[in-house]
Amino acid sequence: QDPTKLTTLDDWFFKTEPKKDKAYLVKVMEWKLTRGTFRPGLLQKVELNNDEEVRRCFATAYELLHAETPSSTKALKALTALQGVGPVTASALLCRAFPQHVAYMSDEAVLGSGLVKKASDIKYDMATYTRFNSMVISKAVELGGHWTAEQVARALWAHQKLAAPSSTKPEKGVGKPAAKGVKKSIKKT
Repeated sequence: QDPTKLTTLDDWFFKTEPKKDKAYLVKVMEWKLTRGTFRPGLLQKVELNNDEEVRRCFATAYELLHAETPSSTKALKALTALQGVGPVTASALLCRAFPQHVAYMSDEAVLGSGLVKKASDIKYDMATYTRFNSMVISKAVELGGHWTAEQVARALWAHQKLAAPSSTKPEKGVGKPAAKGVKKSIKKT
């Protein structure tokens, strides 16, 4: 993956005011696929949604989160009515506007939360999202101050990324024992 593209998309995602239209949906999907596991055909699926339907689903989701008793589960379900949008994408679409109620469910954050032991055990369904979101909301409350569910999820993501073995390979010959006879030839010079 191109790190420059990811940096550009991260800047856009974390610094731009969330929108409620198809263009935002498509750009968030591009960010999600660049940042996490690429899933062929998913971007094309979200591009099939028409703008009017996307705006309607966003309006319903926002209304549910602005309610006296906000429901992140119902809000995410409103967005999953769109083509190519599951609970994880829906959480990405709402976490910036409602960070106290909705956390982005990245693989890394789920693993960091201890909800599952390995990435292959992650289920991308509403039940898993609900358990994950409840955990990070509880942790944000426990931490107090200005912590939100989304900030806890981002901290878990960063922790997992930092704890993961580096994917970069050392230069050829660096960090490997010298071949037989090399040490002897170095001593002679």
